[in-house]
Amino acid sequence: MLARMLERWMGELGLPFRHPATTASAFATPRRLARMVSAWAFLARKLWLEVGPARRTARNCAGSVGGVKPLNVFTYFPNFDATAAAAGTFRSRYWEALHDLFSRSARPINWIWIYSGTGDASYREALAHADRFSAKRLECHLPLEHFATWQTVARTLRRYLRLLAAAVTLPPPRAAFRLPGSAIEFFPVLESEWHESLLGSTAMANAWNATIHEAVAAQLPQAAATLYPCENHPWEYAMLHALRARGHGTLIGHQHGLPAPLNL
Repeated sequence: MLARMLERWMGELGLPFRHPATTASAFATPRRLARMVSAWAFLARKLWLEVGPARRTARNCAGSVGGVKPLNVFTYFPNFDATAAAAGTFRSRYWEALHDLFSRSARPINWIWIYSGTGDASYREALAHADRFSAKRLECHLPLEHFATWQTVARTLRRYLRLLAAAVTLPPPRAAFRLPGSAIEFFPVLESEWHESLLGSTAMANAWNATIHEAVAAQLPQAAATLYPCENHPWEYAMLHALRARGHGTLIGHQHGLPAPLNL
């Protein structure tokens, strides 16, 4: 990648540059096909291992009780207090003492779980935890995939196919990969990421994220507020956009970790 970048730069300067890595690859098309296969494999795995089991849950989100609107909370699972869980109580390490405030209120809470495969619990074990925790009064625990429908799948595919069409028809914006006033083009260094974002599993995952959060926003009850862990992940933007489009009101991001000094 670096060699290709240098070859292009030297060519613009009229200087010779040769390196074995800069020869045209005969595997460019197979690599693109491999990315497309990985994208479809991502969706198939998502539907078979997560959406199917999650959709078997019959319960619905908690609505208003006695005129009191619920809270909707997006959170990662697992990363919970195992001791409390053994007693049938859900305490996320993302929210810590806020659980004590929740328990003192008479407000229903819808916990929307974003499963992260950390090894602490399989997806099916997470569903079993959700069933147990939902037995507690005023609490409903549902995985994100519970809200998926066939329309969600169709919209995800349409989004991915639009990205695929862009990858085929649009030339790479090489000028955007140059620093102002510089002849050095960094596109060869980032070319793999460019194609992955338009063809690969990343493209399908992003299409899924945008669509599943639209499905969640359409089915969630109107709440007093929606809380989520603010860590600057792409799914957060998809969730915020979908909830705002549906008029879900107050959205509160909880900064769980401190940002690095350069991020300020």
